[in-house]
Amino acid sequence: MSQGDIQPLRVEGAGTATTLTATAFDRPVHLSSRSPGVWEGLLGVDVVQKAGSYPVVVTVTRSDGTTASAQATVAVTA
Repeated sequence: MSQGDIQPLRVEGAGTATTLTATAFDRPVHLSSRSPGVWEGLLGVDVVQKAGSYPVVVTVTRSDGTTASAQATVAVTA
């Protein structure tokens, strides 16, 4: 991604998730359920974000109250 970009963020295989939360660049990313096990949102990079690698963390809360997290890295270019 480049500074100022917006890209879709799609999480598949969330199973019985009741909520999903995501963070990127130390800010929350809003996700909405699109179909069973599929959540989508938009990942935006601030125009002044420094180039580098940044974590994107997704946390799934299942209907039984248990949670699981996964992390990916996004590279930002100038």
